[in-house]
Amino acid sequence: MNELDGAFVLAFALTPAVGRPPSPSHVPETTKIDNQQLTEDRSDEICSRLEQGGETRRVALEALTVATIKPTKRAILAICACLQDACEETRSAALGTMPCIVERGNECAMLAISSCLQHSNPDIRLTGLDALSVVAQKGDQVAIERACDHLQDDSLKVRSNAFAVLARIASLDDDQIVDALIRCLHDARMDVRSAVIATFPKLVQPGNARAITALLLALQSPLAEIRRTALDIIPGVKAKGDR
Repeated sequence: MNELDGAFVLAFALTPAVGRPPSPSHVPETTKIDNQQLTEDRSDEICSRLEQGGETRRVALEALTVATIKPTKRAILAICACLQDACEETRSAALGTMPCIVERGNECAMLAISSCLQHSNPDIRLTGLDALSVVAQKGDQVAIERACDHLQDDSLKVRSNAFAVLARIASLDDDQIVDALIRCLHDARMDVRSAVIATFPKLVQPGNARAITALLLALQSPLAEIRRTALDIIPGVKAKGDR
């Protein structure tokens, strides 16, 4: 980082953060106006740098570790754009700032994350799933559908992360989840079936009739590995007292 960039980060570190005026009820009106203008200037400056890309973008993300900006639509889009940066360090830094700036369920962010999930680069799809777990509200059906779309992704890393994200954002006994897990149970890849075994008890409660019916049907599969996977799951799904 050059001296100019270092000065930029330091300047934002020394600037009062949003929502922290010097004194609640005894602040002169002119000071309040100045603070508001300062906040808007801060947001505009950092957004401008985020939109430039490269080293300038990374410096702006570093500034966000010591300063807060207004969660404007421009700021949210600028940070979400960083999720598709070619540099892994930049993508990780953008993820780290999202909880402080982007509220869960923000539609603008969710649309931008959907774009990440459709990217041809598996590393960016991976980042998109991480962002989904940060922004999506628990039980959000659209977010769950997006994650389910990647349970059988071509990339092993993306597939594994999709299961992990579902465990964080899905509600128990969601029919969409049960159906998706059953589909994955029939996957030819062992890592997918193993992920199903690990994920089932986190998202499906004992006694779930939909899951039990599907697992019993899987026991009739002509493929031994499918039958073994179903047998591994059934004990945890049967209702208490069943044999």
